[in-house]
Order: sequence, then C-alpha cells, then structure tokens
Amino acid sequence: MVKQSQGQSRIGQRLTQWGLGMVTALGLGTISSLLNPAQAQFIITLPDGTRCEGQFSGYNGNGICQYSDGYYRGDIRNGRRHGRGVFYYYDAETSNENFQTIYEGEFQNGLPHGRGKFIYGNDNRYDGEVRNGLPNGTGLFTFRTRNPTMEVGDIGDPYLVGINWNQPEYASRYYGGVKDGLPSGRGSMVYGACRDYNGDLRCARHDGLFRDGVPHGQGTYTSNNCAMRNGRLECIRFSGNFWSGHPNGTGTLSFPNGTTCQGQFNDITMSGRANCSFANGDRYTGELRLGVPHGIGRMRYANGRVYEGEFQLGSPTPRIIREPEQPETPGRLPQLPR
Repeated sequence: MVKQSQGQSRIGQRLTQWGLGMVTALGLGTISSLLNPAQAQFIITLPDGTRCEGQFSGYNGNGICQYSDGYYRGDIRNGRRHGRGVFYYYDAETSNENFQTIYEGEFQNGLPHGRGKFIYGNDNRYDGEVRNGLPNGTGLFTFRTRNPTMEVGDIGDPYLVGINWNQPEYASRYYGGVKDGLPSGRGSMVYGACRDYNGDLRCARHDGLFRDGVPHGQGTYTSNNCAMRNGRLECIRFSGNFWSGHPNGTGTLSFPNGTTCQGQFNDITMSGRANCSFANGDRYTGELRLGVPHGIGRMRYANGRVYEGEFQLGSPTPRIIREPEQPETPGRLPQLPR
C-alpha cells in the first residue's frame, strides 16, 4: 500500500534532529538536498521490509530509506540501492544515536560499487574506486589517526644515524592500489611528519608496494631528516625490501653526508649486516644496529689503518687489531754481504 504525505517526512525530521548540518561541513550536501518539503512524499515498503519515503513508481525511484544499519538517500532500482546515493551507517556502540561512517557515491545491487567517498567516524577519508561495499581499485586515503613512520635522529657523527619509529600527529595521505578497504599494491604514502627547511617542506614518505595497509615488498622510504649536500637538500633514504611495514631483506641505506650502506636489514631497528662507504673514504663491513656499526665488523680508515673487532653504536672499542702498513723509505740499495 502506498501512502502520500505533505511536508518533511518523519525520516527527514529524524535526520534533522540528529544534526546532519555536519554533513555540509564534510562536503556531502545540505539538508535541503536530502529533503524537499514542497514536494509530496510517498511511503513504500520494499520487499525486504525497508520503509522508504520519496518519489517512486513501483520499487523504482528516489527517496530516503531506513535500514537496520543506517539511513540511505538516493536512487532505488528494483527495490535495492542502485545508482547514486548517500548512506549513513549507524555507530553500533552508541545505540544508533550517531552515524559512524558516511558513504557518498555509486551503488550497485544494494552495495557501494563504482566511484565514491567514505568518511569514517575517526575522520579518516577515502576517495576512489569502490567494489562490493569496500574501497577496491585505485583511490586516495587521508588518515587523520596516528600512523607509524620512521623518524631519524643523529646518534654518532661521523658515522651513521639511528632510525626509530614514532607516531605522527597529523594527517597522512596515500594514493595507489586498494584492496578490501586497505592500501594494497603499488602506491605512495606521504606521512604527516613534515619539517620546514627554509621554506622547503619535506614530509616522510614511502613509495612502493603495500599489503594490508602497510609497506610490503620492494619500496623506498624517504625520511624528513635532511641536510644540504652539494647545493641540494638530501634526505635519509632506505630502498629495498619491506615486510609487514618494516625494512626486511636486501636494501640500501643512504644519508645526506654521503654515507651509503648496502646489505641485509632485519627489522625496524635497522639491524643486519652491510658494506658501508663514508664520504671521508672510510669503509666498513660488518654488523649494524640502529643503522650504525654495532657488533663485529671491520673498518678500513682512509689513512690505511684497519680495525677488526667489536663496535658499539658506531664507535670501535679501544682495541686495534691491525695497524696500517708503513711504506718503505726511498734510499740506497742495501749492500750485499761480502
């Protein structure tokens, strides 16, 4: 049975009471675009029992529908959400008094599908391709919550610098492949941790492969710890293999001062074994921790002196195993015995 009513619908009144003026600030439209008080509203019941109010011909049209998990405003085809619309998902933890997630975009057979935008309860956002109700394909994520990233600090000049992981306070942005609602495939993540170098803003970022929302596979992480070198602003960088968000496997760690380490890196502590070359001509082969010589290794200094033994956070213990070979002094040939 179809009923006709004038003015704002009961569902519309409920939406207004719940403060959907917030939707305007989020860029999803205004209440006037959701409801048209001057137009007659029809009430229908869809085959699944859902009540809708709007302009319908049978089970096709456009209106506002109340579902068990939220409210929908948009196109209905054959009794299902299909076309363009906006869905306001309930927050189950607050007994349906607030909306947890808002989706605006294309629907197909009742689910978000096509291109659309998600605004989540924690203010994280997604804009891009959607399949079967979740972000899938290619899209742009903006994360307002705290995301892990590498932060770098000097712990032993002229050796390497240590790498730690912190939690930035500001928004991070990801653009690239998406699978089942998470960054997956090839993409770029620009983290919220940024530094201003005399007007040149540098943000930590990762470019490469992602899986389940974190770097996984080959990629390049560029920190926001930078310095001028040969007239250019250079930043600490790791290029290599990542596993579940952390460096793991073969890679190259490079620094603005010209230091480069190539080898095997195990985890977020940047531990492993590598061959390192320094701008001053020193060369090191051995174990690393926090990106600096730590453990057993061999340092050949530019002056020819060689140290083989134990290092602690970039510094050798006070024991030299080999001294540099002394060059011969030119002079007369030795006298043969008579």
